[in-house]
Amino acid sequence: VVKQYERIKEKLEKLWKNYGEPNKYYAILMMDGDKIGEVLSGEKLPSFGEFLHPAFKNKIREWERGEELMTTKRILTPSHHIAISRAMKDFSLYKVPEIVKYNGFLVYAGGDDVLALFPADKVLDVAYEIQETFKEDFYEIKDNGKRRKVMGLGNKASMSAGIVFAHYKWPLYDAIEKVREAEKKAKGKYGRKALCITFIKRSGEISIAGGKWDFVTDLLDIAKVIANRKISHRFVYDFMDVGEILEGDMLKAEVKRLLKRRKEEASDEEIKEIQEKLLCLIEKYRAQDLSIKELGNALKILYDAYRGEEI
Repeated sequence: VVKQYERIKEKLEKLWKNYGEPNKYYAILMMDGDKIGEVLSGEKLPSFGEFLHPAFKNKIREWERGEELMTTKRILTPSHHIAISRAMKDFSLYKVPEIVKYNGFLVYAGGDDVLALFPADKVLDVAYEIQETFKEDFYEIKDNGKRRKVMGLGNKASMSAGIVFAHYKWPLYDAIEKVREAEKKAKGKYGRKALCITFIKRSGEISIAGGKWDFVTDLLDIAKVIANRKISHRFVYDFMDVGEILEGDMLKAEVKRLLKRRKEEASDEEIKEIQEKLLCLIEKYRAQDLSIKELGNALKILYDAYRGEEI
């Protein structure tokens, strides 16, 4: 036992020397399909017009009741249930483990449910990829060493997710409870097809933010620029102060000014790109009746989680 301990200690010291002090925060991801009961009951079945070839659709429209037929849903059959069951099995048994494998640790994947642990800087990318795959018509999986295409649930399917960033000394049972609450908020407060992120400081202070999946890519890009210290983290506070009170050209000009003021290592091109993405996010948040403070909280949470620091 002593020799084994010494070997582990030696390996850890080597890792510490090569990569520096590890992040004190990790992430828990919990995902669940939205309204899967409606998928199984046939409520989300496509109409005939959604899957017919365009040339054939034009011909049908010339019929007396062609337009009515185009909007008629396909009939629910036992084969439909079999196809859905197979799609969910392939997704949880093959695709989710494949996506998670090199980024984190999969605790559970069954049907439309996922529970996994990740380094703080990996979780959002993986969660986004999982929900994108969930709504694909077809995708590839690796089965017995071979790649094959399988059927997905299609673009009417969606997932919601809860993500918790927790200090490694925070009780795991409580972090699991918080990620359940976050997933419920994603489906409730944020209206499904969404995620809710929670940051638990070591002191116990909790920050929460969320939004739709289409916020994620731009949000990540901005957060990574700040976390890499190309822009000072003080920009987040500056932005939260002005974002609620300014609009249009005035907001655009002020965001540009603040980015240049808080610029550290970012190039002019990066500043321009971040400005465009931030203004796009502002419009998306306002369209969802979410405050700019919520957007600022999301950026702050991601900075804290990625850097393992608290600002």
